Amino acid sequence: MAKKLRIVAYKIILNHIFLLLFLHVSLIPETTVLAKDNASSLKTIEDSSRITKPRPKILIFWASIGNGHLSASQGIADEVKKIYPEAEIILKDAREFQPLVRRKVVNHLYDFMTQRNPTGYDKWYQAHMKEGAEIASLGDLGIVDGQRPNAYLKYIKEVDPTMVISTQNHITEVMHRLRDQGELNKIPIAQVLTDYTDPVYFKRLGDKIEMSFVPHEKIREKFISYGMPENKVITSGIPVNPKARDTISPEAKREVYNSLGFTEKKPFVLITSGSAGVGDYSEMVKSIEKQANGKPVQIVAVTGRSKTNFQALNKLKSTVGSNIDLKVFPLVPQDQLYGYMKSADVVVGKTGGLTSTEIVAMGKKAVLLDINGGQETYNSKFFAENNLSLTTNRNDEIGTKVFQLLEDNELGEKIAKAQKEMRDMIHPESVADWALHQPAVPLSKSESIAIVPNEKRPLGARGPPVNEKVDARPKAAIFWDEAEVASVRLQLYRGSNKEVLASYYLHDGNKSGMIHFAELVQAARRQKAQGLKPSVKLMIDGWGPERWLDAKVKPEIIKALELEGVEVKIFNQVDLSTKKTYLNPNNFKRSHAKTLIIDGEYLIEGDRNVQNVNFRLQKTNGQSGKSYKSIEAVVKDENIANDARDFFIKQFDGPLATPIDTSKVSDEALKRAQRSINRYIKQLDEPGLAAIRDLVKLEDRLTPVKSIKYVHDVPGKDGYKLEGKGVANAIKEMVDTAYDEVRITSPYVRPVPDLEESLVEAAKKGKKVRLQTVAEHITDAPITIRAFENQAMALQERGLEVLQHQGPDFAHAKIVEAGRAMDGMGNPIGEKRSMITTHNMNPRSVYTDTETGIIIEDDAFANKVREFTDGLGSESIPFNKPKRSFSDSCKKKFLELILNVPVVNKQI
Repeated sequence: MAKKLRIVAYKIILNHIFLLLFLHVSLIPETTVLAKDNASSLKTIEDSSRITKPRPKILIFWASIGNGHLSASQGIADEVKKIYPEAEIILKDAREFQPLVRRKVVNHLYDFMTQRNPTGYDKWYQAHMKEGAEIASLGDLGIVDGQRPNAYLKYIKEVDPTMVISTQNHITEVMHRLRDQGELNKIPIAQVLTDYTDPVYFKRLGDKIEMSFVPHEKIREKFISYGMPENKVITSGIPVNPKARDTISPEAKREVYNSLGFTEKKPFVLITSGSAGVGDYSEMVKSIEKQANGKPVQIVAVTGRSKTNFQALNKLKSTVGSNIDLKVFPLVPQDQLYGYMKSADVVVGKTGGLTSTEIVAMGKKAVLLDINGGQETYNSKFFAENNLSLTTNRNDEIGTKVFQLLEDNELGEKIAKAQKEMRDMIHPESVADWALHQPAVPLSKSESIAIVPNEKRPLGARGPPVNEKVDARPKAAIFWDEAEVASVRLQLYRGSNKEVLASYYLHDGNKSGMIHFAELVQAARRQKAQGLKPSVKLMIDGWGPERWLDAKVKPEIIKALELEGVEVKIFNQVDLSTKKTYLNPNNFKRSHAKTLIIDGEYLIEGDRNVQNVNFRLQKTNGQSGKSYKSIEAVVKDENIANDARDFFIKQFDGPLATPIDTSKVSDEALKRAQRSINRYIKQLDEPGLAAIRDLVKLEDRLTPVKSIKYVHDVPGKDGYKLEGKGVANAIKEMVDTAYDEVRITSPYVRPVPDLEESLVEAAKKGKKVRLQTVAEHITDAPITIRAFENQAMALQERGLEVLQHQGPDFAHAKIVEAGRAMDGMGNPIGEKRSMITTHNMNPRSVYTDTETGIIIEDDAFANKVREFTDGLGSESIPFNKPKRSFSDSCKKKFLELILNVPVVNKQI
């Protein structure tokens, strides 16, 4: 008994220590960026010149605690772009103004308090609400000092926006402080509330700014009752991802059920409580099983980052009754989660503002778990009082609530009616409307746009204001779905009229390859019809003898292409039929590029070759087989496209690119080849392929990005690559300058010494470093995984995260994510950086293969790349040494020995 009392006492003391730490860290004064004595010497807004109508440049602040603030910010940005594509949007994580150590401590403490001591967190939250209601100015709150308002001010003056939008209450407090200091008085400022909270404190947040956007009409009415002017508060709803508001088709819903092995005849319950996976999932599942009382229930549990819940549920699976069909996943891609949410009969979620709003947007019956305290308790209360969902703060009540929703039709109708009324209030475009109609005055004489008189866009209208300037920034989009990639490629080919340049490491002669050849022929014919000499060039790497061409692309096909005006060359053609081949190191030097350049304007860069397996066309026993998980970036910019064109022409016209000998092709074989190409040309206009071509509207997907850089390896005078130059250097530079994180994705990752040193050094400095590769059972080159095994284990011991994708598809993408860069003082600058490349982060890519890539600096683009790599991560496990048989162990030892031979080491 005494021992139990000591444990209880210890827990109470520990919780209070963490509470005090949380409060202390939240109140740490800022390290002054601009001394108070110098702040007044900075040029103020009042000194700047008034401009009739500057180009909209909207700065949106969000905070990286939870996903709601970023999601709301992105929703606003999307709506602004729909109305006014030329507007410049800057999304800024305000927590980057705080030291990295402080941010991490606050994150850990926030997670600890909300998940382990919600009562303590709720007490702190209520105390903050009370202080905010009573203090003379919200800018005087002690917590504002820890937000580093002078750092905000410096950044705002550097960015020079025409207006500021805040999506988090502590950011709005900083805006109060700056206005108390006489700053930002002529830049419109708005706040967007991302929770269903209505204390006086939140009304006061709107006192010193121009506009408040609230999630529900009842909250607007409450604020007005507190004295907020009606013209300073708008009901907009919480901006959610537009995909959350799309309805799911019956076909797509069936696909979700089929992917899970579920049937639509049984109830489907989804449990998902945020990325942290809060709550006791095992208790919830047991509660549902108990309440089911033998009735069949299908359950999907998405446990997020919670290893405890993931492991516990996997153990529980073997003990639940046969009536319970339980599927357990860790983090899953957002689109996949949305599919589960839209298909489920009941969603069990947590009471975060974003999750609860998405549930309403989808019109789903839901049980919301209120266990975090603070703002989420307000959300829970609001949803319960307004019949938007059922709520509980007990894991063991989930089953009762779920079956209430499944069996009580009257309750379901009441919830559906309340949710529909709330959906009618979700108008994120109202934030964009307001932002684009403010008499904005920038800090300096920034670029202006002349609006045609009397053509000012009325509030609530659609389409951009008429203007005389078009955004000249480069545009980019990213694709990984096979059908979308095919659609984009086909669109670009059909839209070409001057030049098509293509380079691929592997190119088959079957369906995918023949479709490609048919498009090349049509491009050449269009150019000839315009009276132009065709400029259609294709380069394929030549690792193999002529029999390789016979198996992949028949010589008669090549001759038919050439007669149409398509010029085909093979890079560094090698004849493997002679033993001397393997003794010549130059034979191992390959062109690994996968590049498409259209009309000197568009560039596609990625890791996808022209093979059936790249487009899920590979057939095994009559069934569609596995595919590669690949990624491609499409760039629309003449400068970048011409950089890529210059490098292509240098290789195509260089000493290693040679034509194929087609002199032995018979007339009969040539005619067969021509008939085959013409047959595929006809198929391209048949409904199936035409539908694929129209699947994506590329121009709608291309969005302006901050900057793009094309990178490539450096060829020597003889055409062969100069070892270690080019893309490898660019990758190392990205790692060395990364501010807080690095992610490298590759199927054959095996860092050379200088890159390994950079990665380890980054981890030592507290940066999050992740290497994502594949499992041995799904790779097409198991030897590469075995060669990496010892290095992988050593890297994990030195602080790196090393993951292996488990399939079933083969993750073939090659990506470097380096976040924001550091300046010479160690401060973050610019936006997040992403490299889409052919480089495999291994010796072969560094020393022998010629590689290419593009580096894009842009937050929105980086977030899209992160969506893809997060999806890989959710299907991966930490790298581990498998147990090997005696013979396998001997082979492994032999491999380790031959890796000491330079020519072998450079190829694995």
